[in-house]
Amino acid sequence: LDIDGSGARLLQEWIEEGALRSRSSTLKQFTVQPRSHVAARVGEFVALSAAAQFSSGASTDVTQWTVFTPEDSAAVEIDPETALAKVLRRGRHIVVARYLDHVVPIEILVPLSDSLVELSREPRGSFVDGHVLQTLEVLRLPVSPKADDSAFLRRLTLDLTGRLPTLKMQNAYLGDADPNKRRQLVDRLLSSDEFTEYWTLRFAKLLRIRSQPGDAKAALTYHSWLRRQIDDGVGYDQFARDLLTASGDTHQVGPASFYRTVSGPREQAEFTSEFFMGTRLRCANCHNHPLDRWTQDDYHGLAAVFAKVKQGRVIEVAANGEVSHPRTGEAAVPRIPGERFLKEPDGRTGIAEWLTDSRNPFFAKAAVNRLWKAMMGRGLVEPTDDLRATNPATHPPLLSELAEDFVRHGYDLRHTLRVIALSSAYGRTSQAEPENRSDDRFYSHAFSKPLEPEVLADAIADVTGVFDQYSDHPAGTRAVSLFDPK
Repeated sequence: LDIDGSGARLLQEWIEEGALRSRSSTLKQFTVQPRSHVAARVGEFVALSAAAQFSSGASTDVTQWTVFTPEDSAAVEIDPETALAKVLRRGRHIVVARYLDHVVPIEILVPLSDSLVELSREPRGSFVDGHVLQTLEVLRLPVSPKADDSAFLRRLTLDLTGRLPTLKMQNAYLGDADPNKRRQLVDRLLSSDEFTEYWTLRFAKLLRIRSQPGDAKAALTYHSWLRRQIDDGVGYDQFARDLLTASGDTHQVGPASFYRTVSGPREQAEFTSEFFMGTRLRCANCHNHPLDRWTQDDYHGLAAVFAKVKQGRVIEVAANGEVSHPRTGEAAVPRIPGERFLKEPDGRTGIAEWLTDSRNPFFAKAAVNRLWKAMMGRGLVEPTDDLRATNPATHPPLLSELAEDFVRHGYDLRHTLRVIALSSAYGRTSQAEPENRSDDRFYSHAFSKPLEPEVLADAIADVTGVFDQYSDHPAGTRAVSLFDPK
């Protein structure tokens, strides 16, 4: 509020009129124009505007009361008086528009080259490619060539099984003249024991499976359960329900250890929201989330659901258990974040049903975003646990279609990995062209990915023939098969 600004004048007029208290209507909808804009050149001005609709039915222009903030002030400059955005750099830039408690992202694109790029004849291995190529055309980024068979074999085998291809595999693959051999390779690797072993490791890391002090049995049981889920191709929705609603002796019930991962109900709420929703609900602990829809009621309400879960070797739900709401000082009411308060004795079932409902806007997107990062080296949303309107995906329609396809195919991890692996975007060489060398997020070429430490250890052992000894495990045990990272 500048002392001579319109906001200060409005407040002064209200005070002069007697500072009358009146019932204010609530904001129902906030829209901005444009939502996406392709600028012709650096230095172009883009006029931003905003409108609000209230519960009273009134709709009004609120541009002067909207705060427009560029994600990178070195890329976009905003004049707060005129709401004009000046583009200072080529690329894709985000401006966040905030009015009252609503935030909306605006995308401004400036082509990375002055030369038009024609990609209509580029091969399309799956629906992924239509989205990727469309963005590359707008940005005028040419694509790198298809990776050769040797590079593709090595990349895919590492990504799906965490192993280097053997010499026998390589000779057989390079000598195969079948034009469908890439698809056949994908299917073979997805159905292999090595796939089960490696993707058990990947999810064990996300679930933070490790031994409790003086208790390795629970971690082993948890890891064995996880391996069965991956091996049997259990749908990710059922996988989530089993984790969220688990109870019992953790030496016998693997998923019950989900409630031994962190130390308390608030930490459990944070872990659950980050893992299953890709959302940092923890930002709403002390105040409503500054960049998202989440409130303190959401954060402490979810924590209240887990407050009745008694931790220890045996996980059980007690009749009592609560967390206090810092704003009221009273017990927080169990709540599905952003939705409704819960009355059930064990609110975990309500949380599980809401999360795994096909209409849930977070669950499937969070899952496929992690699968995409594992294969492509970068999430469509980064970081992968920070999905929110003001941190949009590089390719929003692609993320939505991947999530819809995932749900339509029964939340099948292998199906989505197959879709990604068969795309031309996945199969490009990592050798950048001079015109796309600066691309670090639009997939004009493949990105180099660091190896997981377990994969690197096993690769060194495979190449040298010298295997590490892990505690009292048998000689030759592979690092990717260990159930406890310690």
